[in-house]
Amino acid sequence: MRSDKTIALNFTRAIVIVLTAALAGGTAGLIKGYADVTRNAELKLGLFAQQTEGLLAKYRHIPLFLASHPTVVTATIKETGSVELDDLLQQTVIATNAFGIVLLLEDGKPLAHASRRISGPAPSEAGAEKAIGSSGILALKRRFTLDRRSGKRLYEFAFGIRDVEKAETGTVAVYVDLEDFEIGWRSQSELIFLQADDGTVVASNEAGLLMKKTPVQDAAILSLPGTYRIGDLPGFWLGTNKQSFVTGTRLYVLSPASSLFNYFVFGAVSIAAIAALFFTTFRYLQIRRHLILRRLDEEQSAKELLEQAVQERTRSLRAEMAQRKDAQDRMRRLQAELAEGEKLRALGEMSVTISHEINQPLFALEALVDTIRVDLAADNDRSHIGPEIDRLSQIVDRIGDVVRNLRDFARDPEFEVEQVNLLQSVRDSIELLAIRLSRDGVEVDLKSREEEGPMVAAETVRLQQVIVNLMSNAADAAKTARCPRVIVEVAREEQEATVAVRDFGAGIERIEKIFDPFYTTKPTGEGMGLGLSISARIAAVFGGRITAANCSGGGAEFTLHLPLREPES
Repeated sequence: MRSDKTIALNFTRAIVIVLTAALAGGTAGLIKGYADVTRNAELKLGLFAQQTEGLLAKYRHIPLFLASHPTVVTATIKETGSVELDDLLQQTVIATNAFGIVLLLEDGKPLAHASRRISGPAPSEAGAEKAIGSSGILALKRRFTLDRRSGKRLYEFAFGIRDVEKAETGTVAVYVDLEDFEIGWRSQSELIFLQADDGTVVASNEAGLLMKKTPVQDAAILSLPGTYRIGDLPGFWLGTNKQSFVTGTRLYVLSPASSLFNYFVFGAVSIAAIAALFFTTFRYLQIRRHLILRRLDEEQSAKELLEQAVQERTRSLRAEMAQRKDAQDRMRRLQAELAEGEKLRALGEMSVTISHEINQPLFALEALVDTIRVDLAADNDRSHIGPEIDRLSQIVDRIGDVVRNLRDFARDPEFEVEQVNLLQSVRDSIELLAIRLSRDGVEVDLKSREEEGPMVAAETVRLQQVIVNLMSNAADAAKTARCPRVIVEVAREEQEATVAVRDFGAGIERIEKIFDPFYTTKPTGEGMGLGLSISARIAAVFGGRITAANCSGGGAEFTLHLPLREPES
């Protein structure tokens, strides 16, 4: 029972709120509609009034011009027309788009005329005579008239003609078709009309008002200015008007007061809908609040259980994170060991050729020492001993270079990025692999656009390890190819330097996996598949990268990209 009363009370409140809001919205809509209608009427009134006065002002100077023209003055003095006079009047009509021009003698008889249609009738001479009245016009005369021949509504400008002795000889009258004003009015939704000072409507977009005396009365609806009753037209009208000082007429732009009803309905419906939405939202929030409060107690226990579960899960995650960290540490150590193993494998491959490289200079060294010993014992000419000693020094330096390069490659230095000459690193790598390349019959073609070579950000030993790995792989692919050749090209780009190593072997079948650990294209037992993976990680530490691509002419090309590090000035 209590619930039913509450529902009924809330429903009544909603009805009262919506009706009150609708009334307020309708009132606001009426106010806004009145403001919009009057403002629109004022804008159009200013436009049409300026258009009307401007059009009439153009024609008011034509009679003055013709009254002083020698051809017109001579014709009225002689009281005889001429072809020249007819041409002048007709050209003036065409140039100004006037409805017509009539030239009268002093006694009111027509002398000449011209109309918009060359073969058509001119404005009624009787009408002109009636407009002009007796002769003796001293100033510009103007009025509205109705042409009896064509039925056109016209506006007339007339001016007297005088000879050189100031004697009056005639009158010239120019006629303007009022329909020219109505062309732009007909497309307007408002009621527009031009009313003479005697109350006659001489131009309008409402045909029923034309040439009728139509009283305009202030209605003062709700004490609002700009409300009118128009003659026999039903209802009330809203708008404004303006007096024309050029024609002595008043121009009205009006809209039916019934148009405010749409504003009233729109305002009432809009505000009522907003009020209903507000009330519905308010009631929804009340119900929602009640439900939330009722569920708070139920959720409290669930919250405590959730907190316990979160704490347990947090402890579990911490343990998992610790285990993962240990696994990552072990993986890093294993990768370091694998990298070192890869390097030792390369050293093992080079050990045979390096021993040959050292034995050759040692044999030469032993032979030169025996020669010098014999020469010293025999006390022969000793002039050739100096060059032989120089040769001994060169052989010792050669052995030292081989041992030093081998030691630098084998040791595990501290990893620190510095400024390194990329071209020199490539040359040192080629020297390390010289015996192996010669044994395999592989030719290395080194190309560089610069004589000194670009400086890059790297570490000497690690960089050499990467280059040796790329060249070793290229040599393995090239030694069985038809063209046992490896091209190494050092270049400088905008922000980086590159080393491109290309072979002419069979290419790489699954090139997308070439940098994966333990992936190798070599036969079983000839590679662990770690060289390129380790080289790629070293290049990444330097801030660079290694790219691989199969070449259209056969073979593959690996490119090492490294950031430039220019010498400090």
